[in-house]
Formats: sequence, structure tokens, C-alpha cells
Amino acid sequence: MADRFLELQDEEKRELLVGLQDKIKLSPMAIEKDIWVCWVLQTLFSMPGRPKMCFKGGTSLSKVFGAISRFSEDIDVTINHRRENAPGLDPFKEGISNSEIKRIAEEYSRLTVRLVQESITPYLRHKIEEEFGSDGFWLDIDKTGESVTLGYPTVFGQSDRSRYMSSSVLVEFGGKNSIDPQTSIQVRTEIAQFLPSVELPEAQVDVLDPKRTFWEKATLIHVECNRNKLRERFDRLSRHWFDVAKLADHEIGMTAITELFLLKDIVKYKKAFFRSSNARYDDCLNGNLRLYPSNDEMRKKLKEDYGQMIKSGMFREEPPSFENIMERMRELESRINMGVGLRKNHVEISFHDSLSVEEKSPGNTVLSDFTDKPKVSELGM
Repeated sequence: MADRFLELQDEEKRELLVGLQDKIKLSPMAIEKDIWVCWVLQTLFSMPGRPKMCFKGGTSLSKVFGAISRFSEDIDVTINHRRENAPGLDPFKEGISNSEIKRIAEEYSRLTVRLVQESITPYLRHKIEEEFGSDGFWLDIDKTGESVTLGYPTVFGQSDRSRYMSSSVLVEFGGKNSIDPQTSIQVRTEIAQFLPSVELPEAQVDVLDPKRTFWEKATLIHVECNRNKLRERFDRLSRHWFDVAKLADHEIGMTAITELFLLKDIVKYKKAFFRSSNARYDDCLNGNLRLYPSNDEMRKKLKEDYGQMIKSGMFREEPPSFENIMERMRELESRINMGVGLRKNHVEISFHDSLSVEEKSPGNTVLSDFTDKPKVSELGM
């Protein structure tokens, strides 16, 4: 019977993690955290009676599709309230008022909070106690009620860890985005291939199409670039610029920028549920998408955050300079806006583009295979 990694003695675990860092090209702390990320995914997606939901975001790009070369430590999960938990609430019906959309958004949040507090967190606590006992673990629900953090007992001392990487896994739940298109994929730990005789967590998860993740990140960056007032903190924000720049040179990004129906659908959701005075979501569709931060102070803060990410050992390979990322984003912004303008002015929208993503994806959609090696477009990073 295979030894179970999470039940080994701390010194044994530490020795294995440190010994594999050169092969995996990640810090031992990142490798340890990856194991707990997989355990959380395994637990969430095997939960009896779990809601219809999908895994998305930077961690899916890294672990599932191998599209970005950085370690991604948080878990983003979207719950499908629209079709499963509140089918009578349609935020996109013709003639709906802003106040009614706000009421629906509040109901979606209420449903998410209830699931996190009454089902998901208690189940995580139960599985922790069942498998490990409670020593060294902690669970915390944030003030929104929609995110839960699992703290785990690390085998590394404080002197080994960086400020940028904690010994905890943040799981952010949301119920205001689409979960389509998606597919079901097995997720394994980084060290599984090197330890065939050791039992490690693995999970079968429903994962959002990475092309949709590309556009979700691009529109997030667009909103940040349009802020009238800078954020007070830029912690962990530069990763979105890195991810989009890397995806732009990958098959995922090169395909995504030709599939504007995904961008249109994301803008539809964000205009309904994530309104703000400076978002300017319509600009994403009229040739004025912003990916390059023109504010000097914003670029300075992003560069500082990017430097912290590099120091924490979150990259498998030599990362591009911050200046190269910014130049790549400037080029990508121009290319996307030019393509949107040409399509808007000279090309009729096809029947395929006129359908919503949910109409195109009635069930789990099988995605095309993506290679681990990125393809380089004519705009190199």
C-alpha cells in the first residue's frame, strides 16, 4: 500500500519537498502549498450534493492548462445560481430595471454566503478533522461571507517563508459569472510524477474554458486602468498583467482574441453585476479596451508587486522584465482594439456570435487540447 504524503512525518515531507525543488523549479514552500491546493480541490469537487460550479482563474491556467509559468496559489470557484439555485431570476430579460438587477445580484450573493457558511465550510472542517485531526489547521470566512481561507500546518519555519506566500489556501466563491464553456479534467500535484509510490491528492474538477478566463482577466485590467483614484494596495495585482501577457503568446490567447462572442458575454455579465462609475465596459467592445496603465504611479506600484512575486520563488523559469510585460500589453491593447474596430465596421456578426455562451454550451463542453509549449505570435513578449 502506498504511503500517504500528508501522513508522513514532517521531516520526511520537508526532505522530499526540498529535494524536488530543482526538478520542479519551484520553491519548497510553493510545492507544499500546491499539495494543499489539490487537497482543497479534491474535497470541494467530491463533496456530496455539491452545487454546480467550476474552477477558474490563474490557478486553473497554471495547473490545468500549463499556460503560465508561475505558481498560482488561490482557488477561484464560480457557482451556477442562474440555472440551478435561482432559475426564476433572469438578470438579462428584456426591459429589466437596474433596481431589479441589483435585487438579483443581492440574492445571488445571499445564496453564495449560505452555501459557504452552511455547506462548504462545515464540510471542509469535517474532512480536516476526519483525515488529520484539527491541530495546526484553521478556517476563516471573510467579511463578505463569500471567501474561505484554510490554514494548514507547514513543515517550514518562519525564516523559510516569504511575506508573499502564506501557509494557507484562499478559496474565493462567486455566483455572478457564467460557468460556460467548461470541461471536466483531472488535476494532480506538481510532485506526483516524481513520487509514484506515494499517495497524493488529486481531483476531477469542472474547469472554465481558459479563453473565457483570458477575457475575464483582460476586462479586470481594463477596469483597473480606468480607475479615477489608485488603489491603496497593489498586493498580488501584477499577476493579472503577467498572465494576460503570457496567454497572448499561447494558443489560448491567440484563439481568444478571435472569439469576441466571449468578450461580449463577459461584458454583459460585468455590466449587470459589477457596475462602477469608472468601469467603462462598453469601451471593451468599441475599440477602446485599456490594458496598458498610463498612470506612472500605478506602473510603479505594479512593478514593486511584481518584484515581490519574483522574490517569493513563484516562477518556474526566468520571468520577463516588468518593462517587457508593459510593452507587450501596449501592443496587445492596440491589436485587440484594431481587430474589434475592423469587425465592428466591416464584418457582419455571424449567427454563432449572436448566440450567448450558455446557448452554445448547454452542458459540459469538451475543449480542444492545449499544448504545454506556448506558440509565439508575431508580437513577441
